[in-house]
Amino acid sequence: MQEYINIFTDGSCINNPGNGGYGAIVKLKNKSVILSGGYRLTTNNRMELISIIVSLQLISHLNSNIIIYTDSIYVQQGITKWIYVWKKNSWHNSKNKIVKNIDLWKTLFFLQSNILVKWVWIKSHSICNENNYCDKLAYYMASCKPYLTDVNYENNIC
Repeated sequence: MQEYINIFTDGSCINNPGNGGYGAIVKLKNKSVILSGGYRLTTNNRMELISIIVSLQLISHLNSNIIIYTDSIYVQQGITKWIYVWKKNSWHNSKNKIVKNIDLWKTLFFLQSNILVKWVWIKSHSICNENNYCDKLAYYMASCKPYLTDVNYENNIC
């Protein structure tokens, strides 16, 4: 029986847009890897997406089934439902505008396209200890003086 890799993620942003951070826990068997980062100017939705992208990049070489736990309905619905319509409509939404965060959606779609991913939405600030930890980590990374640059975001608004 193939093992599952469990990934717990969260993103945070202060003064959305503003300083942002992400936190993730990647769990396989008895090992856990904690990932985090902070950006000086970004959005909460971008941090939610980036937390998953960096997690998938870490394990992309493994041939495993993956369960991703997210408290973001935007991410869970986006990757399981909306993305197929966006792709069909040349990355335009129902209002015929370019999909927000298109760079990250394209990256996420590519990363998860050749693996089996189960997407699980969990209520934020609930009894899931891993999600609560990711939430605290993401907020901490956003509240520290973030040093990373979300180049695609900054180039689109500056």
